[in-house]
Amino acid sequence: MRQILLALFLLVPLFGCSEEEPTGPPSVQEKSFDKEPLNHKIAFVEHYVSFRRKYLALEYDIAYHDNSSGVPGPADWDIRLLAQVPTGELTLWQPPKLSPVKQALPKWVQTMPGKIPQAGLSEWYLERGLEVGLDRKAGIVAYRSFTQ
Repeated sequence: MRQILLALFLLVPLFGCSEEEPTGPPSVQEKSFDKEPLNHKIAFVEHYVSFRRKYLALEYDIAYHDNSSGVPGPADWDIRLLAQVPTGELTLWQPPKLSPVKQALPKWVQTMPGKIPQAGLSEWYLERGLEVGLDRKAGIVAYRSFTQ
């Protein structure tokens, strides 16, 4: 009986630390270099963002790490999008309750893959863990969501 109790005592913690099903999308580090067609890019991005938008062109640089395996913990991410969208939908990208600020084009935008024009991104919305830049004339959005 003592051996059975000892075996159970040793096995219970192992089951408690077993890998569980991931709670979010899979870990990934991927850029959209030469990825086609647009609908495949959109489907990929929608695994890592909670919103759904219309895109005329889309480039991304996504680093996402799901920390739920083993000892559960929060995910870490750096999701960067550069997109051309219908100009009538630019307000969907504007974070509520934030006022626009002027700032120089961030380095992360300059390193984005693809050829979506960046020069007109002059209206920026910033808060901890979120940066959104808009070019209202061209319908261009730069979006970054990241953990600190």
